[in-house]
Amino acid sequence: MRDRTRSYTTDLPRIGLPFLANMRSRLADAEPGTQLYTQTESGTLYTFRQADSYAMTINGVTRAIRTTTTKAGYGVREWY
Repeated sequence: MRDRTRSYTTDLPRIGLPFLANMRSRLADAEPGTQLYTQTESGTLYTFRQADSYAMTINGVTRAIRTTTTKAGYGVREWY
């Protein structure tokens, strides 16, 4: 079989919902300016809370992760 010449998004490192839920619970009551960090195969991932969202930095690139809160009869949910 020949070597693959395309890159697929499934080959890239990813962050799953369990990681995001753990991060959110650890940062919920943390002091302002608190950063969490995790070693990954792509480098160190820094996570911190901003005024209205969470943000992550890896290899000098920062991305905001916004959440939406909904309230239904069964409680409050946050969506990423």
